[in-house]
Amino acid sequence: MKTQLIWPESDSQSHHVKMDCFWMECTDDDVKSKILPHITEKRDEFLKIVETKRIRPEIKQDYFESIYHYFFLVSKDLQYIECFDWVMPVSGQWNAWNPFLQFKPIEIQSLDELKELKYELIE
Repeated sequence: MKTQLIWPESDSQSHHVKMDCFWMECTDDDVKSKILPHITEKRDEFLKIVETKRIRPEIKQDYFESIYHYFFLVSKDLQYIECFDWVMPVSGQWNAWNPFLQFKPIEIQSLDELKELKYELIE
């Protein structure tokens, strides 16, 4: 899994708790082995949503590597995990503003690493 964007004190969660959220780029294997173990409620519903957000491998952007097929917003405490379309951070929905801040790409092996992740923002 890879991350290079953070939404500080994201207010997108349905439970309305402000928490730093990371934009995670995941492969099929990452979803199965690293994301799904954290989903305990409404797992079937979650899987249906994830499948609708899957990216076709032929879609490529300079910013994203084509090996990644799914994109998640994951809170630092791992209580919020939601799958989004890959365009969310660069979408026109933000108008002239964007809540995401960028840092150098970081590969992680487990979502638990997000709790203590050290990063340096790119200005």
